[in-house]
Parts: sequence; structure tokens; C-alpha cells
Amino acid sequence: MHRTSLATSPRLRSWGLPLAVTGLLLLAPAAQAEESLTVTELAARVQETYQATTDLAANFEQVYHFQVTGRSKKSSGRLFIKLPGKMRWDYLQPEPKHFVADGRTLWVVAPQDRQVLEQPVEQSEIASVFGFLLGSADLRTQFDLSLLGRDAAGRYRLKLTPKKEETHYRQVVLLVDPVSFRTVGTEVTDPAGNLNTLTFTELKVNQGLPDSGFSFQVPAGFRVIQAAGSASPASTSAAQP
Repeated sequence: MHRTSLATSPRLRSWGLPLAVTGLLLLAPAAQAEESLTVTELAARVQETYQATTDLAANFEQVYHFQVTGRSKKSSGRLFIKLPGKMRWDYLQPEPKHFVADGRTLWVVAPQDRQVLEQPVEQSEIASVFGFLLGSADLRTQFDLSLLGRDAAGRYRLKLTPKKEETHYRQVVLLVDPVSFRTVGTEVTDPAGNLNTLTFTELKVNQGLPDSGFSFQVPAGFRVIQAAGSASPASTSAAQP
């Protein structure tokens, strides 16, 4: 079977998997909006929403801005998460593509190329970037935290800088609702300065999503490419087509 690095696949380099963030799309019980929270208090509220969540579904919109050229690309689709360890990104626009993880294996599906890239989850970017999402990380132990105030809509801007050097991203900013303490947007900056912005809407949690939604069978006629070494499923240094 042909082996290649996912990070060097031409098609994969042209995709922008939303990074580091979705573990933080977690709905908390409504609370009274507070005038001021410390960064530690805010991180604790966000963490609590995660701990109360077993599954999540949302719409997403992605805008990827290239630092060098100044141009941007947009995409949108649906996100599904089930703890521990399962997630699915279904891109619908501008072209279909899918990232599916069942807790053990990550599949990156390119229907237009009739190609599937396959990799163990623990060797993928998911393991390092999505650790919080997948139940293996903690905000306050994995990241240096900074509070950047609030945006024009009143949402907290919580900056996460990984304590260990990461090759796929430099920092993440979470946009946190001041009442529910759920993350409604993210801004991921990669080492080259490219900015990957995600907005989440229509969030639904603890709906009992079935495990079958996170399984995958290679369609007939599709080529399977096995990842080599510690390759990443996608990088914020690349955007969607």
C-alpha cells in the first residue's frame, strides 16, 4: 500500500482543518453575566462546560486568511463530537470533504480525489491540538492563559499559548459567551502567521449522538493512503481549496 506523509499530501496541504478549538465549544448552564472575571476564573468556567458535555453538534463557518498574500478563503459545514475521542467535520461548502475520528483512527476523505488518508489518532495533530476536546488535556495545565478583554459583542477573548512547542499552531484565541461560558468562535494562528477563524452556531449538546456517526468504511474505488511516522492530518499553514 502506498505510504505518504499527510503533511506533504498536495490535497491535504490545501485544506484548513479547524485547529485547537472545538474542545471548547461546550455549553454551560445559563448564568448571570459578570462584569469582570480573572483569567483563572474564566478558564475554570470554560473547563466546567467541557466536563458537563458528552456530545455536541454545531454548524461552523471558517475563514482562513493567508499572511503572505493577504487573501482569504471561506468554507462551512457541520461538526459532531462525542466524548471520549470521537469527532467528525463534514465540510459542505465550497466542496465536500470529511475528517472522521472514531477514537483510534483518523480518516481524511477527499471525495473529489477518490482518496482517503488514514492515520492513528495518537500520531495525528488531533492528539496534540484537540487533546482538550478529546478528553486528554486540561486548559490550565496544557496552556499559558491570557485574557485579552472583550470584543465588540461583549465576548471574552481568552488566549491559549501551548506550554510545549507545537509545530502546527502558535496560539488560539477563544471567543467565550459571558453568560453561558460556551465558546462561540475561535482564532487560530499558525507559525507562519496565517489566521484560521471559526464561528459556531446552532450548538446542541448531550443529544445522545450514536457511535455509528463516527465510524467509516472506505468506499469502493477509493485509494487508501497510510500516513507515515507522526504526520499530521492537516495544518493551519494551509487553507481549504
